[in-house]
Amino acid sequence: SLELDYVVDPQTSGFSDGGSVIINQNVGAPSTVATLATTFPAGDNLLIGAVQITSSDTGNEYIPAGGLILKRNAGGAVASNEYLIPVSINNYNNNYLFAALDSGAGANQRYDLTAYSSASVVRAEAKLTAISGVTYKVAIDTGSVALTAGSDTTVGSVATSFTAGANAIIASVQIDSNAAQNIAAGNIKLKDGDGTVLASNEFAISFSVAGPTDIYNIPLLYYDTAGKASETYTVTVNSPGVANAETKIIVFRPEGAEFSDGGSVALPSATETSVTSITTAFPANSELLMVASIQTDDTDNSVETMAAGSGLRLEEDGVLMSANQNLFAAMAASGAAGDGARHTLIYRKTPSAANSVWALTGNANAAGLNAE
Repeated sequence: SLELDYVVDPQTSGFSDGGSVIINQNVGAPSTVATLATTFPAGDNLLIGAVQITSSDTGNEYIPAGGLILKRNAGGAVASNEYLIPVSINNYNNNYLFAALDSGAGANQRYDLTAYSSASVVRAEAKLTAISGVTYKVAIDTGSVALTAGSDTTVGSVATSFTAGANAIIASVQIDSNAAQNIAAGNIKLKDGDGTVLASNEFAISFSVAGPTDIYNIPLLYYDTAGKASETYTVTVNSPGVANAETKIIVFRPEGAEFSDGGSVALPSATETSVTSITTAFPANSELLMVASIQTDDTDNSVETMAAGSGLRLEEDGVLMSANQNLFAAMAASGAAGDGARHTLIYRKTPSAANSVWALTGNANAAGLNAE
């Protein structure tokens, strides 16, 4: 899925794209993965952060629950991960998406994204953006919810007090499986107040009962052009076995937006391939925020990868704007625990070209990988 939000005064935004950082083990001295210094006036700020976590050895490592923290520089945490984030094997990666609202932030608020881990072989990289001056915005950060096997379990629901209009929704869902199971395609859902499914996982996601393939984060994006007054948005998960889940949801109304939810695309060997794209109708010199979420599905018995810096690309008019910092691995062969991985890219472009074309592309080292 690819969402482009058009931001104009009084709405303003900021962006930070950090490099790969070795994560400290010391809970008292966490590593700073990314920093964003805003120039916003005092007020409420929306925060979106995409984090890629990798390991450089063959052991099982993790970032503990609450160990990945998005916080004010001189204040407390705004959001953190509900469950631990496991990684293992050289270049094995996991991902996490923050979606949060910081109410009552100070002027020129600075944000840090910090982490500590179980071993010093864990690395992380983050892309972080903030939006200020949005009139209509609301957020929720739930705690852990036990899923009822075989039925849609509500993980979180956010009620707006907006007038009727178009709303952008970003939901981050973290699932902790307590069984070896596959959550089927379409069973992690974002719904509106009428129960209509707006977005869901394109491919099944395979879990094991223990790390490093028992906990994953799944982003869901949507731009609801027909939002009703006081609309409600809900995340549900239907798992066949025992599991817990948690969600963070932000809903806001940008000045304008474009959205594309692509279908499954087969990635041929070593060929950059468009997964989805958007042709905008925005004027020149616009301030644009891009959030792109890609899910992969392995279709054979090999594990394909996408090279660091070029495997996943977000492009404007064919020019690279953002890419995966570290190697992205499909995590598992078809149907094995780890299959169905997600990755998120974020970027801010200002000024942008008029009627620009944005594309999310994938380039795998071998055939056998589908993407959406």
